[in-house]
Amino acid sequence: MSDIRANTISDAAGTGPIELTKQATAKVWCTVNRGTNPVSFFQSFGITSVTDQGIGQYQVAFTSAFNTTRYANSGSCYTGSGHQMGVAGEAAASVYIRTFGWDGSAADVDCALISHGDLA
Repeated sequence: MSDIRANTISDAAGTGPIELTKQATAKVWCTVNRGTNPVSFFQSFGITSVTDQGIGQYQVAFTSAFNTTRYANSGSCYTGSGHQMGVAGEAAASVYIRTFGWDGSAADVDCALISHGDLA
């Protein structure tokens, strides 16, 4: 069995990344660390910043914009049972998320976001 090892894989011209054909991958993902002030990330990919907009409200900005304001998002919360996360608004270069406690009230909790779609 052979191994393929490389530091960089570029297109045929050597000027950019390879194009994924008939494949999809998350363009953006992050785990939001609400336990810090200001709010930060545990880990992230394709994210430039997260801004605390109030209790249970976060604006996540992307490194590269999507080609539309309608792309697929999913997420989850880490702290306690019954916490929920939802998308409250999408822009091409950011997404606005909200986190809630089991009773439906806004709550500051650690959460994860994944976004799929075509980049601009």
